[in-house]
Amino acid sequence: MGLGSLNSIPSRNDSNDSYSLVGFIVLTLFVYALIYRPFISWMFIAPSIRLGIEGFIICLLVVINLRYRYSEGLLWLISLVVIFGCVLFFHLDTFIKLASTINKWVFLTLLIGLFIGNPKILHTSIKLWKILFSVLCTMAIIAFVGYKTGLIPFSPLVLSGNYYFHNPILGNLIPRRLFGTEFGRVTGFMHEGQYFGFFLGMNILLAKDWILDASSRTRFIWINLIAGIFTLSTTFFVFFTLYFLSTCSVGGKKPDMVLRLMFFSVLGAMVIGLLIGLNYFEQTSASIRIIRFFQNWSYFLHGDWLSMLLGYGTGIMRVELGIGFESGWFAILVDHGLIMFLLMASLFAMLTKHNRWLLFYILLTHFANNMFWSPLFLILIAMSYAFHRDTLRRVVVPERLPEALPADGSYSVMPSSEAPKPAL
Repeated sequence: MGLGSLNSIPSRNDSNDSYSLVGFIVLTLFVYALIYRPFISWMFIAPSIRLGIEGFIICLLVVINLRYRYSEGLLWLISLVVIFGCVLFFHLDTFIKLASTINKWVFLTLLIGLFIGNPKILHTSIKLWKILFSVLCTMAIIAFVGYKTGLIPFSPLVLSGNYYFHNPILGNLIPRRLFGTEFGRVTGFMHEGQYFGFFLGMNILLAKDWILDASSRTRFIWINLIAGIFTLSTTFFVFFTLYFLSTCSVGGKKPDMVLRLMFFSVLGAMVIGLLIGLNYFEQTSASIRIIRFFQNWSYFLHGDWLSMLLGYGTGIMRVELGIGFESGWFAILVDHGLIMFLLMASLFAMLTKHNRWLLFYILLTHFANNMFWSPLFLILIAMSYAFHRDTLRRVVVPERLPEALPADGSYSVMPSSEAPKPAL
């Protein structure tokens, strides 16, 4: 069965083939996400293998979106493999980074087309996402409690300059002392706790859209919230403290948007002031991020106008000052310039404006994170946008048009189960 039959009405055998194909596509997408940052698995996989898988994924998306035959898709795949092979052979590190950046743009564009054109793949991907993070959250909670109580053993592990406590089943913890008490900061199988907390936060904000059943939605939100707190992420803690206080209802009614914004701002200043008074930021990486924030900003402002518009080059701050980026926005601004910065900001605003809290969350958290080029983040953004489009389509277009209009000529959009039956 060809790829073009994903949306056709299949026979029983074709249906089995269709489900197998959907499963293969979804699993391939998630494998691609799992071998890149923020998962620690990227350290153990050679760049050539990652780039080869990335080339195959892009080729597969092109085949599905444009309905090419497999033979034509293989030509694309061979071309990509040859290009990546030449890049690796000549050790063109800058070109590799540039190609990887462009590939992520292509991947996001094709992935949105895939999800919008194939709702079956979209809903299967969302289902797998919820299962994956339910498992990760459960393991994170067990790891945090098990480490604190001493019931679960963890062994020291040094990985890429970071010191972890490792459990082969539950993942990693980073030792962290707060307010005189030692905790194990949950990172799971990701590089840092802040990255894990970032995705848990997005899950909370998307649960209302994705999960219709109230009890299942509440359970999913709580398990992500508890695991997010156990990451000891300052960004996660501050944002969701303000989020839940700002969205709570008073007397069964939610306050006006302007009042909520004012309440959010005042409450935010109070929470941050309290944390400063408790010397909380000295016990976290926040002070280092603030220093790097101003270093990046100063470097950007002291360049010529052409560099400010087009960027200084990928990884310039690591080369010049030996520091990495803690801010996704500054990574784009310094590396790729003001033009790319405005394009990226416009793109993600367009893809997330259907969920204003999600838009605000990405805007705020990317001053501390840099997930813009992570396949996991791009898959989540594509699923969120495509699900919104699919919801609009199902609301505007009825599942089945009535065979005859009412006598008065009126007609309202209703599900097929409630559609009026034609008169006999």
